[in-house]
Order: sequence, then structure tokens, then C-alpha cells
Amino acid sequence: MLRVALIFGGESYEHEVSVASALSILDNHNPDELELRLFGISKNGSWLTNEESISELELVRISGWGEISVVKTHPILESESVLAELSDCDVAFPVIHGRGGEDGRLQGFLDSIHMPYVGSGVTASASAMDKELMRALFAANNIRQPSYRVVRKHDFINDPEITLSAVSEELQFPLFTKPANGGSSIGVSKVGSKTELSEAAILAFKYDEKILIEEAIAAREIECGVLEGITLQSTCTGEIISSSDFYDYEQKYKDSGTQLIVPADVSDDISFEIQTLAMKIFRLLGARSYARVDFLLTETS
Repeated sequence: MLRVALIFGGESYEHEVSVASALSILDNHNPDELELRLFGISKNGSWLTNEESISELELVRISGWGEISVVKTHPILESESVLAELSDCDVAFPVIHGRGGEDGRLQGFLDSIHMPYVGSGVTASASAMDKELMRALFAANNIRQPSYRVVRKHDFINDPEITLSAVSEELQFPLFTKPANGGSSIGVSKVGSKTELSEAAILAFKYDEKILIEEAIAAREIECGVLEGITLQSTCTGEIISSSDFYDYEQKYKDSGTQLIVPADVSDDISFEIQTLAMKIFRLLGARSYARVDFLLTETS
């Protein structure tokens, strides 16, 4: 039977989301087809054994939402028991969200210990995680996107007024501010004027050394999956309908009013265009295994 190392938790601000993902996989996998070995990582970077990880997940299950509380003082390379259990697995399935899990660092570690894993490798993971790199890739390949600017923390600290004035002169409000590396809408704000921009930038800089500021556009949020097997194929499209002004952290994980409509109510032509573009982006990144690509669909798209 295939032994799968499910790696979850991690040091990022999306730790709790990853723990919830691990619980969902644990509850929905088929034990007759594969054996799950659990490897939780605490917020300080401590790796847990399978037994410790199971215990922590059961505690979170009781509360419904939470983090790994076990803290160790020795790093993974000195954790002989964890490394021994990891080497006994056939393949790793990382479900860590955010930095340290989706940005290539975990992938690089798994490569270095010759552990096969599901998902994209170092380069594709790093490029997809960094919004500045991803947007540059889009621009170089004529993929439409909202107008944006990247602001670095040292420029903002040295002269916030000049830095943000330049942004507000080049872009049209309302704007979104977001950490360049991150997900789950953590640190993201929607602002309607220059007076709100500074506070939103300060919030985003709590999570990254550079931030992305982009024009907000009126659009439907459509997503499409890409699966790599013998051939590359896309899933049907889905539409996210949020009950708030934008699809923030609360809407994603805690608001039962958010809806996911599958398949999305779009024409066959638009659906085909989205699916084709999703696979194009997958190839541009050099991604592998699977991906989800998100789109903004305007009335003129």
C-alpha cells in the first residue's frame, strides 16, 4: 500500500488554514488505497512525529479551528525520529499554505533528501507565490491583468508620502493592497482614497518586505483547476460568490454565506477560454501535478 507523508501546519500566517486542510484530507481519504503518515510543523518550525501529529489534529478537531501547540528546540535535521518516519514513506503530500510551504522552500528540502512529492517544484512554486514575479510573467506573455505597482518596505519607510503619492497618481481608486508573498487574503485591504492607503500599506508590510498595490475592478471571481497526468487537462470552471465587499479571510474560511457555484454560469466560449488560459499559465510556470488558477471576469472580458 502506498505510504503518503501528509505535511501540514508550518510557520506562515496561514498555519490554521493548513491544519484545517489536513483534517479534511484525513477525514476524506480512502484508507484502503493509501496509508497516511502525518507530519505536523508548528509555528516555530518544529516537526512532529506521526503519533504527535495525530494527537494534535484530534485536539484541533475538538475546537474546530486551531494550531499545532507542540514546540521543540531542535531543528528537523536533528530530529532523527521524524526523518526516519519520513524516509519510510513513498511520497510526500505538502498541504502547508503560504511561506515555507508554497514558496519552494519545503520543495527544496524534500528535493535535498530525495523524497518524491506531489505538486510543483522549487522554481514554479517560488514564481507562483511571489506576486511580483508572477505579474512580470503575465506581462511578458500578454496575459491581461489589473494595473499595479510594487512597493518595497525600505522605500515606504524612507518617504511614505512620496512613495504612495506616486502610486495614487498612477493608479485609479479603489485599490487593493496585499503582501507580495502570501495567501488567504491575510494582510489584504481594499481602499477608496489616498488617506486610507497608508494604513493599508502598513498592514500589508507586517507580512512581507514588499507589497502589491493594484486597481480593483468590478468582476466575477472564476476559478479553474489544472490536472497533469499523461496529458494536461482542465476542470470545469467554478464561481465564488462572496457576501462581503471582497473575498477576505473571514469569507474564505469562516462565513457560511460564501458560495461556490460549480460549474460557473458562463458561456461555453468563455469557459473554454478560461480553461485554455489556465493550462497556458500552468505550462509557463513549469508547474506539475495540479494547480488552481483564479480569474477576474468582467463584462467586457
